[in-house]
Amino acid sequence: MFWSNLDKAGSKQDLKQQHKKVIFKRRVQDTLMLAAGPLGVLLFTVCTQQAVENKEIYIPITITMNVNTQNVVLALSVISMAAIWIKLPEMPVEPKVEAAPIEPTNKELHVEEELTGPALQIVTLPEDLLRSLFEPQMQSVEEHQKELLTCPCCEKVMLRASKVPCGNGAHHACTSCLKSLHAEGQTVCPNCGGKADLADLKPPAEELTAALAKLPCKCTACGEFEGTFRRFQRHALTCMACHSTASFGNYRLSVEAEMRHQFRERASIEKIWQEMAGTLPALLHQVPADVLTEPDRQWATPYFGACGYLWSMRIGVLGGREGARYFCLLPHQTNTDRTAPRLKFSVFFAKPPGQGFKERLVVDWPEDMAGHPWGPTMEAEELQKYMQADGTLIFMVHAHGLGSDESLKKAAVPRS
Repeated sequence: MFWSNLDKAGSKQDLKQQHKKVIFKRRVQDTLMLAAGPLGVLLFTVCTQQAVENKEIYIPITITMNVNTQNVVLALSVISMAAIWIKLPEMPVEPKVEAAPIEPTNKELHVEEELTGPALQIVTLPEDLLRSLFEPQMQSVEEHQKELLTCPCCEKVMLRASKVPCGNGAHHACTSCLKSLHAEGQTVCPNCGGKADLADLKPPAEELTAALAKLPCKCTACGEFEGTFRRFQRHALTCMACHSTASFGNYRLSVEAEMRHQFRERASIEKIWQEMAGTLPALLHQVPADVLTEPDRQWATPYFGACGYLWSMRIGVLGGREGARYFCLLPHQTNTDRTAPRLKFSVFFAKPPGQGFKERLVVDWPEDMAGHPWGPTMEAEELQKYMQADGTLIFMVHAHGLGSDESLKKAAVPRS
């Protein structure tokens, strides 16, 4: 009985110990199972990185053993670290071959080459605009080269030069300067003073072209380029700063050219006006351009005095003749006997500058037309000859007396 109780107690104690072992094994199993996944991923990542760096393959091997003992699954996760190394074969490395320098096919890039002709092509920009894009470095140029490149007129580098036909054969100047001298009537060489026909300009010498190609300069638009003028030509084609400067410069030059053109027009018209005013006319007037071009447009001058009476000139479209105009005087006062006066007068139409005037004499105002407009008419073709550069028409009226005098008309010699 005693021993049987001891056996029962021992068996209970054994069961408790076994139960504790089972619980411990399960906890170990759960811990290992949870840790096996992350450790395997970490090991695989580390091995992959080393494989890339060392060109070797590390194969991590995870062994899981399942043992069934008394319906208890024992999972042992054994992570074996780096059991196998598979050496990758060495990949053949191609030897580095240095590229040979490419010889430029465009001969214009060779500044040092000997020029045999006018190979230098100047960028097609206005000369003033081209000068604003670069700055010549004349301090590094030899004295004889400076003399060769400098224009005797403007004392600037000759970008577009011409040879002066003075007999010397080596004198040059800017083409624009020589044309200006020719327009002023000059017939001498600006270098030596010898007689030269500035209308017959010759191409520049090859020596001048070669010196200009090698002229050191720098780009003033971007401030980065420094080299020869020939290389600057290539640089200007791709430099965005040059493009922007050229765009604004072209606009500025076009505006300035238009302003100069308008100034010259106004100056020429002002000169004509002053010449006509110096003759002390009874009327000096300028007809607007739209009066002469718009159909059915009428115009009247301000009142003016002549021979003790007030008059005005009426201008309008002559019916039935396209573009034709009439220029008729109209009296604004009457005589003491209430009859309208009639004026003998001449109308002088100014031609474009330097071409003189055209006189239209009117001395045949009929008595039965007294009080009505009377004056000359002009066809469209003739009218075009007297229009100024701005499309206006300038004329003046000189009075010869009252009444009519056919003999005066016959004796008058038209002045043109």
